[in-house]
Amino acid sequence: MKNLINDLDPNKKNKNLLSKVLGFIKNINKQEDESQILIDIEKYHTLQENTLKNAKIPIEKLFLDYIKTKSQEESFDVPSFPNIILELNKAVANPNSTFLVFSDIIKLDPSLTLKILKLANSPIYKKNKDIVNLEDAIGLIGLKATKNLILAVIMKGSLFKSGYSEKIAQKFFKDALLTAIIAENFAKLQQLNESFLYTLALLHNIGGIVALNLASNFIKENNIELSENELILRIIKKFQLQLTKTILKKWKFNDLYIKAVVNQDEEKEEKDNVLSKILYFSQTVSKSLLSGGLKSLDKEGLTIFYDETLKNAKLKIFSRTARIIMNESIREFEVVSRFIS
Repeated sequence: MKNLINDLDPNKKNKNLLSKVLGFIKNINKQEDESQILIDIEKYHTLQENTLKNAKIPIEKLFLDYIKTKSQEESFDVPSFPNIILELNKAVANPNSTFLVFSDIIKLDPSLTLKILKLANSPIYKKNKDIVNLEDAIGLIGLKATKNLILAVIMKGSLFKSGYSEKIAQKFFKDALLTAIIAENFAKLQQLNESFLYTLALLHNIGGIVALNLASNFIKENNIELSENELILRIIKKFQLQLTKTILKKWKFNDLYIKAVVNQDEEKEEKDNVLSKILYFSQTVSKSLLSGGLKSLDKEGLTIFYDETLKNAKLKIFSRTARIIMNESIREFEVVSRFIS
């Protein structure tokens, strides 16, 4: 009996199959058909052979082949770009836009209205009476803060979601949000289009979420076991930039903007692109903050960090100015994060 068990499953991973076989042999499970037992055994060994075969091929190569195969299927599609984002950016860019224009856009999503009213009635904004009107709430919060809150809610709900790991999806969203807030505040200093850069920065790691969702199906279909750390390092980080580039191209972003986004880890010669400089700095600081890498630094240590990051980004800004912008960005990040959860 022991030899039979070892022959069938030396690692004893399939307890259900072993139970069926032993039950049949001992005549305990009289409902189990012999032919079905043999089919189950054949399926199990085929699965084991495929697993061993796949283990000899690097996971990165298997996943690349998987993407190529899936991209040729009619059912394959990347996320759609939310139209409300275009409407909001047009409204912000139009100097004649009023609170009424914003409220008309916001009313398309009742949940947005509730979140904005909740923020307007929070202790952050001092007022003598409750705010019940959407236009009054937007006037109190301001167009910029309202726009940022709306974009964050939309992005989180429509793009930064995963049925495989909500935890990883949340990490990607927080990084996108903090990067976007930092980038927008630096864009204001450089007299650039703040609203557009905020949107672009929110999308800088969108390929990571697409990689995560593709990887979840890939892992199931190939019966591959990966730890969360391996998943991030070997699949998501490996394919994030390329998938981001593919998605932005589909969404009709021009090459200048795409280069600014994917330039963080490649094409360093394009660093004369001011958008790329800001995004590089914003992303680097965002990752350092969210990972807790800056917690142990004192004032002098932070100055050295900002000086070095500004130098690498080729941004000609004093570290003192960068610290002021960062303090403002962190406060805004905490407010927005609190009201979109």
